[in-house]
Amino acid sequence: MKRKAFLIGSPFIEGKPNYLQGVTPDILNMKSHLLSLNGGAWNEEEILIFENPTKIELSNAMTDTYDFVIVQYSGHGFEYTDHGTQIDINPNEYLSLEEMHRWINAQRRYYFLDCCRGVVKRVEKSIQSFSMDSMLESRNRRPEYRKKYEEVIESCETGLSVIYSCGLNESADEDNSGKGGIFTVSYFKAAAKLSPAESDKYFSIKTVFEKGKEIMDENYPLNTQSPTMKPERRNRYFPFVI
Repeated sequence: MKRKAFLIGSPFIEGKPNYLQGVTPDILNMKSHLLSLNGGAWNEEEILIFENPTKIELSNAMTDTYDFVIVQYSGHGFEYTDHGTQIDINPNEYLSLEEMHRWINAQRRYYFLDCCRGVVKRVEKSIQSFSMDSMLESRNRRPEYRKKYEEVIESCETGLSVIYSCGLNESADEDNSGKGGIFTVSYFKAAAKLSPAESDKYFSIKTVFEKGKEIMDENYPLNTQSPTMKPERRNRYFPFVI
């Protein structure tokens, strides 16, 4: 299976206005999860990380044919009333989800977006540490976990699943201690609580999503955001924890 993960963090410039300190932890947590056995035992070369990228950089990297693609975005964002989700990839450029979607040729894809979704009218304009023994065991079992992960993906219907960290006209808050966006932090806590799965089961992105919402409400009782998942009619959702 040809798989690729594009992890896009747009914190902008440290020390400047609008800098988001939680973006980098969000990206590193996703990478750490994907590299782990329970995250699908991805290889390093299958994961690309971008910080404040340009449209050209993303287009050149994403324009290819894959079997399965994950796109994570952490940073600033908004919604156009007539053109959907827009992400601010650097201080001078924003990118529509629709345009990015056209670059990627993959029948199965999963997008995870932690950004604000304020609606505007269109205008022109925690890394786990391992002992040496556990590292050796992890390396030896990678083929087993990769095989299971890919078998689950292939058993899922084709299509696009999208998770947003907040609802329309809502802002996406960061953890005060700099751990990341509050929903992304909660999502990975949910994944950790649900793993490891039994050998014949897996936990889907939807299962982790639902658990993540519960954890966010428990740990951040003053939050006002409503994580949402694009409605789909499907029997099996893509795996997140195996």
